[in-house]
Amino acid sequence: MYILCKDGLWLMAYQPSGHKEIVGDGTMVDVPACLWGEQIHDAMAFDNRDLAAHIAKIVGAVIMKI
Repeated sequence: MYILCKDGLWLMAYQPSGHKEIVGDGTMVDVPACLWGEQIHDAMAFDNRDLAAHIAKIVGAVIMKI
């Protein structure tokens, strides 16, 4: 399982925003609206590493394995 961290905050939830931007590799992707929080116990856990890596790349977060 994986969780995402950015600037000392943990990803609690996300959903598609409908807003598209170009990311580092030149692809156009939907940037999700994210909810960040301070409590690691409330962090959203990802079972799929590929999905966690995709979201982390878009929002600029770090993946942590738990």
